[in-house]
Amino acid sequence: MGFKPSNLATPAFVFKFVELVFVFIVFMIFRCGASGDIFYWGIGPYPTPAPTPTASSTITTTPTTTTTTTPSEAKQSKANISDANSQALTQNSVPAQGNTSDSSVKKKNEKMDKNPTYNDVYKMSERAENDLVFGIMTSAGYFYITIILMVGIVLGDNARMSLFLFNLFGFLFFIAIGSEQIDIAGHHSQGKHTANGMGAMAILTSFVFLVDTVFVVRDLASNKE
Repeated sequence: MGFKPSNLATPAFVFKFVELVFVFIVFMIFRCGASGDIFYWGIGPYPTPAPTPTASSTITTTPTTTTTTTPSEAKQSKANISDANSQALTQNSVPAQGNTSDSSVKKKNEKMDKNPTYNDVYKMSERAENDLVFGIMTSAGYFYITIILMVGIVLGDNARMSLFLFNLFGFLFFIAIGSEQIDIAGHHSQGKHTANGMGAMAILTSFVFLVDTVFVVRDLASNKE
């Protein structure tokens, strides 16, 4: 077993090269399909209103003190209060400073007007999480597996049974995740066409694995004879 240039022209290597291209396209749609960000397998996270904190009410008691004043002291205090009021009216009024809390709330409201989901919390259902995990495992996992199999074929590896199992499950995995993506494409408020294209590309990739499986089965049958 070793490298031979003729191994690059074998049907097994050609199929693996085509599969690598298709899997790479599916993986890149997943990784950069949402304007450079991840386009989720499945329905993805959905916004839910953030819980509003409940204000805790506290009751404070202050001790009361009673004081006794004489009539002369009461007249003197009233005179002091009237003098202070007259001085306050004659002075120029000082403009009140702006409320920083009001300004911050105003900015937040402006952001919420532009983006209604600004104050939302994004969550994922259990099915959405399963779709995401299975989609990542299929697209990213088979991209790596296909490269390993290509290197083995170039070096003269002839593990037909391993190729058969990888191709068979590649067909099952990609047709499953592609069908699921197309089925839930209507739930996407944005990127419905991207979801349909992502699912269709995954199904096309599954057909490539299916054809490769047929060729491997034919080789296995001919070797037994």
